[in-house]
Amino acid sequence: MEKLIRRIEKVSDWSGKVAAWMIVPMILVIVYTAFMRYILNDTPNWGFEISIFAYGIHFILGGAYTLKEKSHVSVDILPHYLTPKGRKILNILGMIITFVVSIVIFWLGVKYSWQSTKIWEHSMHQTAFNPPIWWFKWFIPISAGLVALQAIASLLREIIKKGE
Repeated sequence: MEKLIRRIEKVSDWSGKVAAWMIVPMILVIVYTAFMRYILNDTPNWGFEISIFAYGIHFILGGAYTLKEKSHVSVDILPHYLTPKGRKILNILGMIITFVVSIVIFWLGVKYSWQSTKIWEHSMHQTAFNPPIWWFKWFIPISAGLVALQAIASLLREIIKKGE
């Protein structure tokens, strides 16, 4: 069981690293676009959408890592008043809900990503750049699947945790 949990957490760590590194191309594109606009008075028409892609991948791909590290925003008023056993039950319930929601997002994400891929969907911003976005939509089910996997690992870790 512990081996499975560690493998899932390695995948979450990997996705977190990929997400973190997406900041670098985003910053480079934004700095380049700002330089071109304010210094050379020539704005590239692709800068805005490329930075959206990089930020979107950064944001959504980091979900599993955030769940693993328990870095999400949470309200701890209720757990504060619960016994250790009550907190454990609440954590288990939270991971089950996270898993179910992630599976729904995964299922719908695959459906909409596939539809987008079939029509080779392009950007709706109507710029001369007009990039394809069907590939970008696949990050939704990929990320939801990673969060679902991490929810399973966190659930298993909570169940086997001793002392409570």
